[in-house]
Amino acid sequence: MSKLALAMSLFAVGCARVQTSQVHSREVPPTPMETFRDLKPGDRLQMVTPLRRENPQAPWKFGLSNTTVTTEGSQVTGIAIQVQLDSEAQFAFERTEYRVEAGGLAWVSSVVNFNGQESATKAPVLQILPAKGPKQFLRLLYLTRRSDRDNDAALLSAPRREDLVESCEPAKPGQATKCHLIPRGVALSVLP
Repeated sequence: MSKLALAMSLFAVGCARVQTSQVHSREVPPTPMETFRDLKPGDRLQMVTPLRRENPQAPWKFGLSNTTVTTEGSQVTGIAIQVQLDSEAQFAFERTEYRVEAGGLAWVSSVVNFNGQESATKAPVLQILPAKGPKQFLRLLYLTRRSDRDNDAALLSAPRREDLVESCEPAKPGQATKCHLIPRGVALSVLP
């Protein structure tokens, strides 16, 4: 008898002798996941945004790498992968802090980090969040991603708290809530 046959026989005998017992347990309700957070005056938000520029003289803009990857191949030769990098492009990130006030978000500070060196800016390089208005209630909405193209979060704003909704569905006529999708790759968090 070969070693493989012996091992399979022992495994089969071992499985045949396994006794199962029924475990009785009480069902634990799932804990609700936080899907949104209403922001109130005094809360602080931090946003980290990827930046890129085409060359050292160009202005910063929102962006991730422009790296392209293409594949070609056949069953005979296999797969050939070609990677193109934009060697002139420079990458950095901006860290911006906002304070929630009755009128909405007030910019506090922005810092651009390029090659490990931080430099303060006089305003956010990118204006992603809504400008301050006469009176706004804000809700940070955490979204469930279904693909890499989906957004992770959205900021809802409305003139009255009761107008805030719990989703970013397309606006209906007369709907007071505005949905500001946070671009993919941007991290938005509430500071402690």
